[in-house]
Amino acid sequence: MSALTSALHARRITKFTKGNATYVCVFIHRARRKKKPEIECIAPVVGEREAKNSGAPASVAYWPGQD
Repeated sequence: MSALTSALHARRITKFTKGNATYVCVFIHRARRKKKPEIECIAPVVGEREAKNSGAPASVAYWPGQD
């Protein structure tokens, strides 16, 4: 059985609309717990769901697609 999703450790997640499409802009880091270098990624959103983490408030997880 495989996982439904996998995760990137993204920061500064911004959802926005471009034309009729919804996009997400995230900043990822090549090394966990390091602030630099930071890589900006922009992709259309093809799905989203509530993500629950024990001990933390629920948040929204986005599924990026290809542009």
